[in-house]
Amino acid sequence: MPSLPPVAAKEAGGEGVSHKAKQTPPIQLGTSGGWRYDLANAYCCGGTLGSLVTDGSKQYILSNFHVFAADVDSGGNNLVAQVGDPIIQPGLIDVGCTQENAQNVATLYDWADPLTGTNIDAAIAEVTPGMVRRGWRHPRNRRDLERNAATVTQPSREEERPDQCSDAE
Repeated sequence: MPSLPPVAAKEAGGEGVSHKAKQTPPIQLGTSGGWRYDLANAYCCGGTLGSLVTDGSKQYILSNFHVFAADVDSGGNNLVAQVGDPIIQPGLIDVGCTQENAQNVATLYDWADPLTGTNIDAAIAEVTPGMVRRGWRHPRNRRDLERNAATVTQPSREEERPDQCSDAE
């Protein structure tokens, strides 16, 4: 299996890739990310950029509705998530709620809204060319795994911490 190039953001102690730090593109998935504008009422949020999926011609990041698009009430910043909005890495919660410390990696494409009774919490964002790696390397595993993009029927890889919000103050 060919090795993948290293990613700049390292865990404390120099081993593995930090899932909370801004990575040098192309980023690895399974890392912190979310909707660029998820900052309102003194809170910012973030979650996991899950799996790389494809429809056969385009690549998408699969995550949760509550990570990419759940801001359906304009709240304190008068914004709601819309198709075409930027998806960032890392999530605002991991960059002190400062948008300038995160990078755009995809654009919001579609979602299933669990608030409408679908019982599905999923969203996809179209990958910005050159911003996401096709191979995946677990942050706590030194061995590189080369894999193709998953199909939409394969499960997402969730990180060990739950999606979170943080007080911006």
